[in-house]
Amino acid sequence: MHTLRHTLLSPFGHLASYRELTRHVLGADTSAAPFRISSPSAVIRHPRSDVYVCAHLDDDALTAARVGALLDCVTVLARHGLPVSAAVQRRADGTFDEPAAAAGVAGVHLRFRPGDGRASARRWAEPQGVRAHWARRRYPVVTLEDARHAFRRGSPISRLELPLEEALAQALGTCLTSSESIAVFEALLARAATAHARAIASRSVLNTSTTVTSRAGDAPSPFLRSGRSAAAVPDKLAGLTAPQLAAVLTRVSARVRARLVRAGLPPEVGDALRRLS
Repeated sequence: MHTLRHTLLSPFGHLASYRELTRHVLGADTSAAPFRISSPSAVIRHPRSDVYVCAHLDDDALTAARVGALLDCVTVLARHGLPVSAAVQRRADGTFDEPAAAAGVAGVHLRFRPGDGRASARRWAEPQGVRAHWARRRYPVVTLEDARHAFRRGSPISRLELPLEEALAQALGTCLTSSESIAVFEALLARAATAHARAIASRSVLNTSTTVTSRAGDAPSPFLRSGRSAAAVPDKLAGLTAPQLAAVLTRVSARVRARLVRAGLPPEVGDALRRLS
C-alpha cells in the first residue's frame, strides 16, 4: 500500500482522479499499485469520490471540486485581478437598470454540464452559495495534458476553472453591467499592450546579451541561452488583444453585443468586431 505524503497536484492542474494519480505519479496500473492519501494530509485533499486536489486551494476552488463544476463568470475574472469587485459583491435583491444584472450574482459562479443533476444537487449543500451557469462551453476545456504542458512551461493552469475567454463571454451576457464590461475590456487591452511591449524589450535584450561575455571570457549565462524572458507575464496577469475580445463578442447574443456597442466599446475592439462581421 503506497502512501502519498508529499505529492503536489499542481502539474495536474490542481486536480486528479485516482486513475490519473496511479498512472502518472506511481507509474503503474491502478490494480497493481493501490495507494491511500495519508490522513490528515498537508498537501492533498479528497473533496468527493474519485477527486483529489491540492490542499492549498482557496474556498472557491474547493467549492468547485466538491460540487463537480468549474469556476466561471465573474469569479474567474476576479481571480485574474480584473475590475469586477462590484459585480462579485452584488446581492440578488439589488436593483439594477440592466436586465443582464437583474438576477444578482451572489456566491461563487460555477459552470455545470447541462443535465448534470448530481452536481446540481450538491450545490445546495454549499454554505457560501453557488450561482449556477448552465451554458454549453464555447472553448475547449483544460485537459490533463494541457495542464502538464503548461506546468512544464512554468505557467501552471487550473483544471477547476474555465479559460478566461469562456468566463468573459458568460459574464458579458449575464452578470456584468455595460459599464463594468467596458472597464474589463479596457483592463485586458492595457495588459495585452504591456505584455507586447515587454516581449519586444525582452527580445531586444536577449539579442544583445547573448553575444556579451564577462571579462574572464565566460560564456553567456544558461538563462540567456535558453531564450527565456525575465519579463514573461504570468497567465493570471495576461490580457486579451482587440481581435481576441472581438472573437469573444461573436460568441455572445446579438442583443448583448448591441448593448455593449451602444455603451461605447474601445475603438480598436469595435473595429476588430466589424472586420469579423
